[in-house]
Amino acid sequence: MIEDELFAGRPWAEVLERAYGFTVEWTAAGFPFAPLDDLAGRRVSSLPFSDYLPFCTVGSVEDHLSDLRRQYPGRAITIKATLPEDATPTGMEITRRAVYHRYQTGGASSSEFRRGVRKAVKQGVRIARRTDADGLDRFLELYHWQRLNKFGGIPQPPSFFRAIFDVFIANDKGFFLEALTAENELAASVVVLSEGTGWFYKFGASDPDHLSTRPNNLIFQHLIEAVDAGEATFLDFGLSGAGDSYAGLRRFKSGTGATEHPVTYFRSPGAVDERADEFLKFVYEFTKATAASGNDRAAIAPISERLYRYLA
Repeated sequence: MIEDELFAGRPWAEVLERAYGFTVEWTAAGFPFAPLDDLAGRRVSSLPFSDYLPFCTVGSVEDHLSDLRRQYPGRAITIKATLPEDATPTGMEITRRAVYHRYQTGGASSSEFRRGVRKAVKQGVRIARRTDADGLDRFLELYHWQRLNKFGGIPQPPSFFRAIFDVFIANDKGFFLEALTAENELAASVVVLSEGTGWFYKFGASDPDHLSTRPNNLIFQHLIEAVDAGEATFLDFGLSGAGDSYAGLRRFKSGTGATEHPVTYFRSPGAVDERADEFLKFVYEFTKATAASGNDRAAIAPISERLYRYLA
């Protein structure tokens, strides 16, 4: 197994299996992948709903692709790799570029980030770790609202986060980290998962009414101090888009003292399935319309439970 990498670990594979019914398989080199065969077509993903897999050389990606082609000929194959930006494996096309940030002990934060931390402290914001079911419910409430109203899409289904809670947090492999205002209102909540000696920030949600108090600065300062104190060897800040609209987010993460690394999504085309393409178009349009229809969590959750797996 590949050590200290969340998305290459068996607990993360168990989350995907529990929440979506995917079957996760493994190559001899220790890389996971999921063969998918449903209304969205016959395809292979390394790995659904995961930020990246730690492929560091073109050769390792090409070997992985070769293994998958032998096992699943004719299927489209997606591989999410941490290769340099100028590296493209033979037989694959680039479908998306992104970055991830990783903090290790001794990283120097920016003056802008530190000002945000001081402002949060001055405003009376405080940090609390939670590992209880109420922490999950509080996160889901805020996450649901943000996905609908800020990003215009339906949220991942509650079953996905319950699986994360059961596999990771209930087994002392993660926690919710909350930022609370001076009035004890929830300003922000993030999900932190551990794999090996590393910590991974995977999901976060913020209340727009409290962003001026800089709750996320204090959340990440808390995590940085914990890494510096030896609770983990590194903190992964998660995936960020490479486009201009994500420039502010990338700057914020770099401002913590974390180092930016490239991620590229590669695709090897497979047999064309027009019915699957038509179904996927319907799913995207339907989920977008659902997100725009209102903020009724009880009404949207069943739709998310049924359809989100097809967005893999």
